Amino acid sequence: DHSIVVNRIRNTYFCKQTGERGTLFDFVKNRVREFPSWKPCTGQNTDTILAETKYVLDDYLGQDSSQRLSAALPVTPTLRSFSLADYEIYFPHPEKAGRQQFLLEKRRLDVETVKRFLEVKAIAHVKEKGKEYAYSNYGFPMRIPGSEKIVNFELRNYNSKKGLSFKGFCPGGNKSEALWMALFAPAQEITDVFVFESAIDAMSFYEMTVHHQKMAFISCGGYMTFGGISKLPELFPNAQFHSCCDNDTAGKLYDIMLAYYLQGIKVQAYETETKPTEGRKEKIIYISPSEGNM
Repeated sequence: DHSIVVNRIRNTYFCKQTGERGTLFDFVKNRVREFPSWKPCTGQNTDTILAETKYVLDDYLGQDSSQRLSAALPVTPTLRSFSLADYEIYFPHPEKAGRQQFLLEKRRLDVETVKRFLEVKAIAHVKEKGKEYAYSNYGFPMRIPGSEKIVNFELRNYNSKKGLSFKGFCPGGNKSEALWMALFAPAQEITDVFVFESAIDAMSFYEMTVHHQKMAFISCGGYMTFGGISKLPELFPNAQFHSCCDNDTAGKLYDIMLAYYLQGIKVQAYETETKPTEGRKEKIIYISPSEGNM
């Protein structure tokens, strides 16, 4: 139900409803997980989403076209650097939990749940400075395990007038090592760690489970990466880990990757589709350990 205007001379696009604009690469990158050929990238890329986007484009363009266009689509493009100084960041007081409309009305979280996560400063309001029409989004601070420094935000919001949801990250923010973490006890005392694909998933689960004071909730922001997950056992030496990823193919692949990463083993796990044979499509799951790890 969105109108996309394509400028064939400049090879760019523009969405009338959302204001989204960019190149073909941007269009695919912004919705990369919606493509059938998407697979999670677990290599040592500075930004995994860029490698995943290139994989989707390579699949559509074909090997010959991909080689011809490789010079125009660099594997490691120049990225904007992330700095907290570029944002207005506000951590609401727990007593203001009842004013967090997006979390309460759109995501249907209980006010006591929101209050609990505000108490451990796991929810912020984030707005980019110096940008005309910048929105204040809900930001879930992401840190490299073992460090207190915020190096990214998992961003969420909803535009009620346009009926559109928004999710993303801060440009240039660290996604290869950073995780959102909500700890309800010192790390050394944590007995149970629950790993999710998003911070809101984690809060929803918290609302449904039996609470105790030695729990930690982790979000990988939709990208299961070795850099962050592999650091968790050292941070939580007395904890049992629980995978709470989505009940779809990507989530099940993340279950596999999480189990390996917690052991310090790098793997790639992804699904591919074969070409239709006699009206049938077969899906194949690949689990590929890095050389020397197994």
